[in-house]
Parts: sequence; C-alpha cells; structure tokens
Amino acid sequence: MAHEMETAQEKNSNITFKMYIDVLDRISCGTILSTRGISASEQRVCSELIRSGLVSNDAKEVFGRIRSTGELVITPEGISALDSWRFTIKQSSWSYKLGDTFLRFLWVIVGAVAASLPGILNCYNP
Repeated sequence: MAHEMETAQEKNSNITFKMYIDVLDRISCGTILSTRGISASEQRVCSELIRSGLVSNDAKEVFGRIRSTGELVITPEGISALDSWRFTIKQSSWSYKLGDTFLRFLWVIVGAVAASLPGILNCYNP
C-alpha cells in the first residue's frame, strides 16, 4: 500500500527546472547510467531530455535493427544546455544580484573619479 501511494505521488509530482539540471548533471557525472532504478518523475525527465537531444541513450544498430543498451550519455548540446542552465540559476541567486549591483556601483564611482580627475589636477596646477 505504501509503495502504491509513493508511486501515485511520483506520477503527480511537479517537474521543476532544477530537476532537469540535477538529472542532466547526474547523467554527465555518470551517477545515472540508465533509467532503471530512478523515480518515475526522473524517468520522465530523462525521456524528455532524450527527445530533445540533450541526452543519448546509446542506441546501437545490430543486424539492421536499432537496439538501445539503455546507457544514458550527455550530448554536446546537453553540455551546452547544462552550462547555460547553471548560469541562469546562478544569475537568479540573491548573492549574484548583490555582487552585480556592488560591481556596477564601483564602476560608477570609478567613472565619477575619472571624470573629475582633470578638474582636480587643474586646481593644483597654477
């Protein structure tokens, strides 16, 4: 009964952007090698990643027929997407936004000092 409830919850669980990043990252590190033994929501994410071309399931042609070994491998497009997604998550964090604001403020100060420097130097030069 508990297993049935857990399976029902997995089917109704929401798939988030972070879940795609986590699954793609785990595939790239080799901790997820196949869709066997992972939750139903992670299997859905894997199948969507395969359909989008970000992950390959290592299909091989044997005697004229395509045979899938089930091994998940990240594609070059998947690596690019993972990098882009990580940067998007990084940009949305409050620490990144605070650091970016501070850096922009410093550039304003540097610009103000550079703009007023000729006037300051003329005051000391008779």
